[in-house]
Amino acid sequence: MINWISDETEKNSRKIDFKNLCQIMDFVKQQKSNNEMIKYVCTIFDEYKDILSTEPQLLKDSLKKHFNKSFEIDGDLLSSDVILSPSDSNAYFTIKNLNKNKKDLTIICFDFHSDTYDYNDSLWKGNSFSKLMKEGYINHYVVIGVPNEKRDNCINDTNIELRNRVHLIDSYQLFKELEQIKPSNIFISIDVDCFDCRKEKYTSVEYSPSTILYYISNLNFDDINKNNYEQKIKEYIYIY
Repeated sequence: MINWISDETEKNSRKIDFKNLCQIMDFVKQQKSNNEMIKYVCTIFDEYKDILSTEPQLLKDSLKKHFNKSFEIDGDLLSSDVILSPSDSNAYFTIKNLNKNKKDLTIICFDFHSDTYDYNDSLWKGNSFSKLMKEGYINHYVVIGVPNEKRDNCINDTNIELRNRVHLIDSYQLFKELEQIKPSNIFISIDVDCFDCRKEKYTSVEYSPSTILYYISNLNFDDINKNNYEQKIKEYIYIY
């Protein structure tokens, strides 16, 4: 069974205001800007507009239609073969729910980031796994996909008490690592930013051109004019 799980604040996927996006982009194109960033936005709009206009705007609805009875929305996690989530931070709620009894659990995560940052205690997408480790829901955390040149920074940004249980490795090292850990239970987590998903309709938020279009679609058209449109668009290309 394939299950969609989300916390209360993310029951629905975000929608692109397609009508407003078209209105804004028509105006931007009329200005015939030579700015490379503006030209890039025009390019991705032309590339994605058919997808955005024809595909269902809710990913959840699309999945439910495709998988029919094998797809559950916020169903029984324990009986689910695959659990989908619209947000990195939802891994926190999913794993906490699955491991209520705090059994020995090793997470194998395919991700470009470790998500073990220790900047604050409030849950955000960058500390979901370190927070689970602090609270006793994860024993060992194995990550495949963090580039070699970023691994030291990831470990240095992880709470010192957790570092010996965070393993940033290459794929060929996985079985050797598991032999040393000897886990009783394993949960596999896959973040789509470890895939080449440039052309996909639904993809990792920060790295998808469609995310830029999503933010632009939420601009107030009345606030854009010939003097400020370049700056307005640039502000929405930069993703936090």
